[in-house]
Amino acid sequence: MSKILWGDSRLPDRFWSKTQVNATTECWEWTAALDKDGYGQWFHVAGYGKHRIRERPHRHAYTILVGPIDAETLNHDCRVRHCVNPNEGHAATPMSSADNVREGKARIEECPQGHPYDEVNTMMVGPNKDRRACRRCYNDRSAEYWRTTRSAAQKQERRAAGYRGGIDETTTCPQGHERTPENTYTTPNGYRTCRVCRSERSAAYAAKRKVTA
Repeated sequence: MSKILWGDSRLPDRFWSKTQVNATTECWEWTAALDKDGYGQWFHVAGYGKHRIRERPHRHAYTILVGPIDAETLNHDCRVRHCVNPNEGHAATPMSSADNVREGKARIEECPQGHPYDEVNTMMVGPNKDRRACRRCYNDRSAEYWRTTRSAAQKQERRAAGYRGGIDETTTCPQGHERTPENTYTTPNGYRTCRVCRSERSAAYAAKRKVTA
């Protein structure tokens, strides 16, 4: 296809008056109304009875200057949504909506948390392994799940079976002595125990040895 020039007479002057050419990118930028997604809005009269039709200008320009669009969407290869240039490298690639979404995501270099989509940090997920995901975010979510949801469920199961809870989950030792920093003894290997219970066991052991001596 030969290059289409800006100002082509097949489109009315009213259309061209709402565009401007970016000298750097060669985009034909739409200067009139844009929708919430950043695409241009174009109203024109057409059809039997001359109905007023709303159409995205890049689709209108492609249909008039190139031909019918044989796909759901036109991909903006230039990544400028308000560009209406139907030439190669701009709004000129018909494709399905699914392919359009995948093509757009493939251009994203970081996940929403700012982690890079590089070879090490990228994993493919989904039933067909065709969807890209961040490995670091996946690991963080897994760790959070095991630290909270899964851990809480396991604690409930253990308590239902009679488990009283670990030292950080109770306010007293098994003998009823209050767990405080002053009443907690930490052994050289990191095991924590009740000082009162420890003293009582030591006293009982000493008394037993005295009797048997």
